[in-house]
Amino acid sequence: MITVTASTPAPAPTGTITTVQLQNTTATPQTNAPITFGHVFKQGDVPAGSTVIAKDTSSNPITLQVDKKATHPDGSLRHAILTAKLSSLAGSATQTITLYPQADGVAQTPVSLANLLATTFDSQVSLNVQPQGTIPGGIYTASARTLLQTTTPIQWLSGPEVSEWIVGGPVKDASGNPHPHLTAYFHVRAYAGSPITKVRVDAVVENNWTMVTGPSDFTYIPNVTIGSTSIYNNGGLNLTHYTHARWHQVGWWNNADPKIYPKLDINYLQDTKAISKYETLTPTEVFLNSVRQSTPPMDNGDHIDYMDQTGGQDGIGPLPRWDAVYAVSGDKRAFNYMNANTDGGAAYPIHFRDENTGLPATIDSHPNSSLADPVSSVPVIPVPGRANPHDPGSFSSHQPSIGYLPYLVTGDYYYLEEMQFWSAYNLIWVSSSGRAGQSGFGGNGSTGLWYNGTLRGQAWAYRSLAQAASITPDAHLMKNYFTTKLNNNIAYDQWLYVAKNSTQANDLGL
Repeated sequence: MITVTASTPAPAPTGTITTVQLQNTTATPQTNAPITFGHVFKQGDVPAGSTVIAKDTSSNPITLQVDKKATHPDGSLRHAILTAKLSSLAGSATQTITLYPQADGVAQTPVSLANLLATTFDSQVSLNVQPQGTIPGGIYTASARTLLQTTTPIQWLSGPEVSEWIVGGPVKDASGNPHPHLTAYFHVRAYAGSPITKVRVDAVVENNWTMVTGPSDFTYIPNVTIGSTSIYNNGGLNLTHYTHARWHQVGWWNNADPKIYPKLDINYLQDTKAISKYETLTPTEVFLNSVRQSTPPMDNGDHIDYMDQTGGQDGIGPLPRWDAVYAVSGDKRAFNYMNANTDGGAAYPIHFRDENTGLPATIDSHPNSSLADPVSSVPVIPVPGRANPHDPGSFSSHQPSIGYLPYLVTGDYYYLEEMQFWSAYNLIWVSSSGRAGQSGFGGNGSTGLWYNGTLRGQAWAYRSLAQAASITPDAHLMKNYFTTKLNNNIAYDQWLYVAKNSTQANDLGL
């Protein structure tokens, strides 16, 4: 992470990359307002050894923190999380900033966890759980402050303008007994201040362990608080949390959300080749005013309930309809539409988190286990009967891309993991023998070859895995996993069809 601040003179930039419009979505003037967002870059625009700086329309420097996440094969920057700070922004006004490449500078002292813990900040998840079998009911809680003090967090952002830590663990009863199935995670983003006053929290609740005995749906009354403010309580009503599903809620400590929307240059976004090129279209105001803006926990939004259902679906395509609407407009309503339906994807029972690694379960850790073939699975992955009305289907034949574009443009760890969960599920779903491929190829249960029941199923699984492999941060523990499985599938298809080890091979090598 390299930061160039407004007070640091910068050499003349070598060329313009693109622009971003920072829109104040309220009538309230803003001062020293931070905004964090994801940004993808064309290969070569930010060469290895370079970073990104920002200037306003008068060529004045804008404070910008750059957290580099993924690179292109030539070492140039592919994806970063940018944090800009505006000294002032009038109500309902837009500030256009221009991004330039510049040689890396000297890293500055980051916002520290000690800075945050020196305040009274806390966020809590409280679940009033109904008893289930031998598991007692009652109130189970988790505290972000306690977890930050007692566990080793994941450092997601680190710099002088903002740092973010990710912590989590089982919710516990008053006696400290952990719930065997339900967990809470906190993504805590603290912005610089003396003292710190601006903290964004993404609170996540999961029922996702992979090998836990007796997986089950659980019913509870939730309450998520930040400080003394409740940001979500389901109206005081019970919520049924399905097995291998999750949900999240985002809020700000001290109600400090600056409510600034970063409108990216959609033409540049498409030119990066991170997404497809789209025809120039402008969604109507009537349409944009009609689309979904949020999705409550355990609701699948605009996704179809049963993904194996045939016929046209808004989710089918290189990107689903909600992502595509954002891709051609960049409008905030389209941004909310996209994120709301990614939140809807979290309601499907495809989320399997490894108890040992804390990451989505992999076929490297479970080479002989399979969700599609429990009879031959060693060990068997415990899966209950389906009470969840949201069914991902038998394979990825109608599966949308979920999490990829939202992560690209927000930089939120929640959306990164959502994308990773879906591709990890596609890999572990296939029988261990099917993942090895035909005799002679030399594969095994951890090779990760696709189920070949449908061509379109392979295509959508390829799409999702390629997205996960390309944009998962270089330093992330699952980067090599997704890249290796993608390359294994490409090598297998070359072996089958180019080297003609398949009866379906043809002279064109297709």
